[in-house]
Amino acid sequence: MTTSEVTKRSPDRRPPQSRPGRLRRRVVRWLVVAAVVLMGMTGAGVLYQAIGTVHDRQTSPPPGKLVDIGGAAMHLHCTGSGSPTVILESGAGTPSPIWAWVQPEVAHLTRVCSYDRAGLGWSDSGSRSRDAASVAQHLHTLLMEGGETGPFLLAGHSLGGQYALMFAHIFGDETAGLVLVDAQHPDMMFRLPEARALEQEQRRQISMLVVMSRLGIVRLLDLARADPRLPAEAQASLNTAKNSTAMISALREELEALPTNRAQLESAGHLGDLPLAVLSATEHGTPNLESYGAGLQRELSALSTNSRHEVVAGADHASLVTAQTTARRTAASIRNLVQQIRQA
Repeated sequence: MTTSEVTKRSPDRRPPQSRPGRLRRRVVRWLVVAAVVLMGMTGAGVLYQAIGTVHDRQTSPPPGKLVDIGGAAMHLHCTGSGSPTVILESGAGTPSPIWAWVQPEVAHLTRVCSYDRAGLGWSDSGSRSRDAASVAQHLHTLLMEGGETGPFLLAGHSLGGQYALMFAHIFGDETAGLVLVDAQHPDMMFRLPEARALEQEQRRQISMLVVMSRLGIVRLLDLARADPRLPAEAQASLNTAKNSTAMISALREELEALPTNRAQLESAGHLGDLPLAVLSATEHGTPNLESYGAGLQRELSALSTNSRHEVVAGADHASLVTAQTTARRTAASIRNLVQQIRQA
C-alpha cells in the first residue's frame, strides 16, 4: 500500500473515543429536552390548577357566610331557630355539605350550624394548627364573631367527634350536650394495629394526592368523587371542594395531629353528667375493626354518667351522614337530645 493510498483512506478512520463522545452528547441533549418538557408540563399543571381554583370560587358561592376570625375567613352556615344551637362537626378533611341530609332535619326543631374548618370548603387555610384544642378554639371564635350564642350542642362525626369532645372540655359552661356519630376514639389508631396500618397507608396516599393536586392531576382526572348517596347539590359542592390543594393538605395535617389529639383528650378526663348520645355503625370492613371498634364506642358512652348508646345495625361509618335513611337516624338522635336538654 502506497503512502498516497493511506492518505486517501485516512479520513474514513475515526478515533476510538469519538463514538462514545457523540453518544454522551446525544444523551445530554435528550436529558435537556426531557427536563424542558417536564418543566413545561409542570408549569402547565400548576397554572391549570390555579385557574381552576379561581373558577371554583367564582362559580360555587358559599351557602352560609364568611366570618373573619383574625386574618382568615371561615365559612359558617346556620339555619333554623331555637335553643340549644346544634353545631355539626364533620370528619377528617370533610367540608360542611356532608351534612346535607342531617341539617335540614334538625333545623325543623332548633337552630343548627355547619361550618368548614380552616382549609376546608369555603374557609381560608390561614396558618392554623389542626390539633383538637386549636380546632375547638377556632370554632368558638367563629361562633362568637358570627353572632351565635350558646348553649351549644355539638354533634361530631368520625374525627369530628374528637373536636366536639375537646370543645365540651374547654367550653363546658357553654356546652349543653354532645352527640358522637361513630366518632373516632382517640386510642383507635394506637391500640389496634390494623387500624394503625390503614391510617398510615391513607396518609401515604394523601401525601401523593397533595403533589398530584398541585400539578392539577386530581382535577384533570376527577379523582375521589363524593359519596353518591348524598343529594346531588351536596355531591357537586364536595366534588368541587376535593379539587382544592388546600383541602387535601388540611386533611393530611388533621391526620398528622392525631397523636396530639390523643394526649389532649387523655388529659381532659370525664364529662361528668353532660347529656351524651353515642351512635355506632356496625359495618367497618373487617371483623377486627368491627369488634374492637364496638368496645371503643362503649368507652365513649362511658365518658358521661348521663349517656345513651345506640347501635345502628347495617350502617357503615359514612352512611350515618351520607345515606338518607341512616342520616335520619342521626338527625333523630340529635333532636332527641335537644328535647332532653329542654326538659331538664
